[in-house]
Amino acid sequence: DMDDASIFGTIYKFVCAYIKCHGVEHDDNDNMDDDDDDDDDVYYHSILTSFYVQQNQYEKCISSMQREHFYGNYSRDSREIVTLQILNRIFFYFLHSFDLAYKLEKVVTATQGDENADDEAIMDAEMVLINERIKERRSELQHKYAHFLQRQQRSRSRSQSVPPSFEDDSNANMSDKRCIYSKYMMLDAPFHRDVSDHSDDHRDSNINDENEQQVLNVNESENENVHVCTFGRHYKYWLEFSNDEWFVYAKHGSFKDELLCNSLYHISSLQWNDVTEEAKNYQQCNYGKSMQKIAEILHGHVEQSHIGMAHIMALLLYTNFNVLRVAFLKTYYRRTNESSLALKSRHSNFAIFARLLSECVQWYGDTAAGGGGHDDDSEAHHLYFYHIINASEFVFHSTTVQMGLPFSVSSNLQVMLAKNVEIEEWKSQRRHSHSQYQGMLLKMRGHKNVRYFETAFLSKFVNEDEVFLIGGDEYLYFDDILSPQMGDKFAPFLKALNIVSTIVSGDWYKGGNNNNGISDRQQTLVLSLLNNRLLSRSLSTGSNAAAPAAAAIPEYMSRICAFYCLSVHEISIDWTALHCVHHKRYKTWSGYQFCTRLLCLYDTNSCFVNLNVLQALFENVHTVNINTTRYHSLCLSEFVVSSIYNFVLNQSDQDNVMQVRKIVVKKPVESTMSIQDAINNYYAKFKTLEWSITQTQDKYNDKYLIVQKL
Repeated sequence: DMDDASIFGTIYKFVCAYIKCHGVEHDDNDNMDDDDDDDDDVYYHSILTSFYVQQNQYEKCISSMQREHFYGNYSRDSREIVTLQILNRIFFYFLHSFDLAYKLEKVVTATQGDENADDEAIMDAEMVLINERIKERRSELQHKYAHFLQRQQRSRSRSQSVPPSFEDDSNANMSDKRCIYSKYMMLDAPFHRDVSDHSDDHRDSNINDENEQQVLNVNESENENVHVCTFGRHYKYWLEFSNDEWFVYAKHGSFKDELLCNSLYHISSLQWNDVTEEAKNYQQCNYGKSMQKIAEILHGHVEQSHIGMAHIMALLLYTNFNVLRVAFLKTYYRRTNESSLALKSRHSNFAIFARLLSECVQWYGDTAAGGGGHDDDSEAHHLYFYHIINASEFVFHSTTVQMGLPFSVSSNLQVMLAKNVEIEEWKSQRRHSHSQYQGMLLKMRGHKNVRYFETAFLSKFVNEDEVFLIGGDEYLYFDDILSPQMGDKFAPFLKALNIVSTIVSGDWYKGGNNNNGISDRQQTLVLSLLNNRLLSRSLSTGSNAAAPAAAAIPEYMSRICAFYCLSVHEISIDWTALHCVHHKRYKTWSGYQFCTRLLCLYDTNSCFVNLNVLQALFENVHTVNINTTRYHSLCLSEFVVSSIYNFVLNQSDQDNVMQVRKIVVKKPVESTMSIQDAINNYYAKFKTLEWSITQTQDKYNDKYLIVQKL
C-alpha cells in the first residue's frame, strides 16, 4: 500500500542506518572535535563532492594527477571507472533522490480528490506545498553538507592533501558547481527581446555570457495559418542537403578527432576511453539492444539496425559533460554582428557531434503520443515535458514553437520543481547577477510526430528523468506556465492568447469541445487581455468599448501578450466568425461575437472594424484584411468608407510614422453603396493623403475594395 516516495524513504533510512552501523570506521579525533550528535548521518554525503557538486571538476580531470586524485589506483582503468560510475548511479538513485527532494511523500490538499475541482484553476495550492517541502528538504541537506565539509577540512589539514590544479572548493555552496549552466534552463536569456523595440529589424535577442554577447535567432513563419515561434537554426549535416542554406560541413574527419582536437573545447584521450567503455556496456545491455532503427531497403524488405557506439557516446557526452555541452550549445547562438557564414563555421567544430545527436532522436527516439495541435483538447494520452525559464528574461510570441537547438527537458514535474529551487539558491548567492531570477516552469507537449530520446538511463543522475529533443520539423506546444512560488498556473491565459491569435488570423477557434462556444470565463480573459493591452497603450476606446468584469492579468502574461502583439504584422478578420457564437455547420467551431463591442464601430444601419483599436493593439501591423462570407455580410456604406478615411486622416496628422499601409475588404455587399461609388466619392480625398482607393476582382468574380498607401 506504500507509494513510490514512501518506498524510497524506507530504503533511504535503511541504507543510512546500515552505513552508520557498518560502513564507517569512526575517528576518535573527529569525535572529540564534533559537538553534533548526528555526525554519522553525513558520512555518505561524500558522494556529493565528486559526483554532484564537483561534476564540472570531474569533467576537467585531464591530467594523470587529477585523475588519480579522483579515481585512485584505477585512474587508467576505464572498465573499473565505468563500474564505479554505475554503482554511483545506483547509490544516487536510492539515496539522493530522497535527499534532493526528487521523491516526496504524497502531499494532501483540501482540493485533492474533489471531483468538482477545476482542471483549469489559476492557483495550485498543492504545487506551493510541494515547493515548500522541497526547500525544507534541501535546507536539511545543506546543513548535512556543511557538516561534511567541516570534517573534510580537518582531514585535509592533517594530510595536507589538496586536489591537484583545482581551487579549494570547501566553502562552495552545494549548488554552485551545477547551476552555472543547468541543462534544464537555457543559457542566460536567449529568448529575451525588449518589447519596447518596435523595429522589424530587431528580431534577435541578446544574452550576456561572460565578456561576450551572443544572440539566438528567433524567427517567425506562417505554416497552415499557424503563427510559429522558432528558436535556433535547424542545421543540416547530410550530403543530400548540401544545397541547403544551413548545411554545415564537418571541420574534422572523425568523431574522435572532433572531440580530442577541438579548438573550442576538447576532452582528453583517457576520457574518450572512459566514454567508449561506458558506451560499449550500454550497447550490449538489453535496453541498448532494444533500440533499433527500422529502414526500408530494396524490394520492400525491412532492415533493423541496433544503435551504434558513436550515437551512444554522443548521448553520454551531451548528458554528462556539462562544460562540453555548454561549449557545444554556444555554437547555436549568433554573436553580435556575426554573419551566417561565421556562425556555421563555428558550428562546424561540432558538426559530427550534432549530427549524431540528431540521428539518435530521429532514428532511435520515441514518438510523442497525443493530439495534433491546439485544436485537440484531449489530455488522455499526452506526454508532458517540463523546462525551467527565467520569467524576467524569457518571452515568446506564440505557444506553437519549433526548437532548432538541443533542448533538455524532464518528464517529472517534481524533479523540475527541485531543480528550480536549486537554481534559485545559486542565483540568490551570485554576486554579479545581471537580472532578477523569477523561476517558472514551462509545461509543454509535442505534436504526435515529434520525436524525443529518453536519456535518463544514460545520465549520472538517472532520477532526473531527462528527455532530449533536437532540430525536428514538428511543433511543440506550450500548454501551461507554472509559478512554484505563488502556485500560479497560466494555462487559461495562454488559451485566451491563442483565441486572440485566431481572431486576427482570420480563423474560427477550434479548441472547444462543445456546442456552447467559448466559455464565459475565457471570454472574460480574452477581453481582459485586450483591454489591459489598450490601457498599457494609453488608449481610450470610447463608449463602444466593452466593460466586462475584468480579470486580473499577471504581469508576466501582460509582457507575453505585449510581445505577441508586437510580432503581428498582418491582420485577417473573418467577418462571419467575428459576429457569430459558433459556425452554422461545424458546431464545435467557435466565433467571437463577445468581442464585437470592443473591435467594431456601429452606426444606425452599419458596422465596421475599429481600426484605431486594432492599430493600438497591434502597433506594428501594416495590412488589415476583412473577409466576408455569405453567412454574415458586410454592407458597404458611407459610414464604412468614411471610417477608413478618418482613420487614415487622423494617423497622417500624428507625428509618428503610420504603420498600417493597406486595408482590404473582400466581397462587401453593394446594396447601399457600390465600390465604384466609393471610389468616385473618395478618390481625391485619399489622393491628397497620398493614398489610393481601388477595386479588383479575383477568378471567382469576388470584388475587393482596396485602400493603400501610395
